[in-house]
Amino acid sequence: MISQRRLTRIPLFFVLLLLPFLTLWQLRAVAAPAALVNLCSLPGAIIANGDFSFEGDDIVVSGCQGEINGTHSFNSLTVASGSLLRHGDVMTMSLTIASDVTVETGAVIDVSSRGYAGGQAQNPGQGPGGGLNGDGPGGGGGHGGNGGGRRDFFGNYVQYGPAYGDVHRPVTLGS
Repeated sequence: MISQRRLTRIPLFFVLLLLPFLTLWQLRAVAAPAALVNLCSLPGAIIANGDFSFEGDDIVVSGCQGEINGTHSFNSLTVASGSLLRHGDVMTMSLTIASDVTVETGAVIDVSSRGYAGGQAQNPGQGPGGGLNGDGPGGGGGHGGNGGGRRDFFGNYVQYGPAYGDVHRPVTLGS
């Protein structure tokens, strides 16, 4: 005859043995697959700074000029042929991609001329390395190195924009 005490220990043993597997199964059941989001289908084709509703998703830029601003983490990023991805004026784009980044032939990720504005008519440029003004043409803006210096119309030296940022790993906007 089996004692009552022994019968209660056997099921408890199996429950404790299966507990880690049940927990893993539950976690897998809760994790949702990444959604496929075409940036071009969003209003203005923009994922804004602070909009975290697409975190962990697969982002595709197909058929437009799309814009991503701020810091985001996506599962994957694809820029399709004939499409362009950029960040907004005086904004940054810092992306963490968990799996693949694909830039198809004919696609572009372009951050040209997306930094601080240059100076106009004897006014210094904007940003931390904006070129300095002079009486006439001014000095060039700096980023990762000093901007270009030059002489004004009267022969006076016009100082260049100061260096800032890292030339090998640029993460700040250009001046």
